[in-house]
Amino acid sequence: MASDYLFRGVSQTRGNPTLQAGLRLESGTGLYYGAWASGLDIGPGKPHYEVDLFMGYTFDVGETASVDLLANRYTYPEDGGSNYNELIATTTLLDSYSLALAYTNDVWGSGTDSWYYALLVRLPRSGNIWLDMHLGRTDFGRQIV
Repeated sequence: MASDYLFRGVSQTRGNPTLQAGLRLESGTGLYYGAWASGLDIGPGKPHYEVDLFMGYTFDVGETASVDLLANRYTYPEDGGSNYNELIATTTLLDSYSLALAYTNDVWGSGTDSWYYALLVRLPRSGNIWLDMHLGRTDFGRQIV
């Protein structure tokens, strides 16, 4: 249960709670795949849920860094025209500091390019409690030649 589904800073449930669930299967080689789903409330006549399918590969670079390469398929079963793919690369240092870059050439099925840049910080507080901070920016319609 989530109090609000925020995707890159924008509410996907108009500030209301929703149910979310996910499953991730990992191999011992760094490959993983899975699915994630959430309820939506983005306006009348719009889809009421999202199902994301993903596949990725993660590997260590030395003792203090790792790289995660992910292909994600965002699907909206009630509005298939909004489905799109996104590639996401994340580098993590010291298990606490990450830089992410994501790209799609068809955000929400619109034919528009989208780049997403993010800095993530995860600091241990006590036991299994963490403080997560996330700063990101999305740019639409930019192409790198």
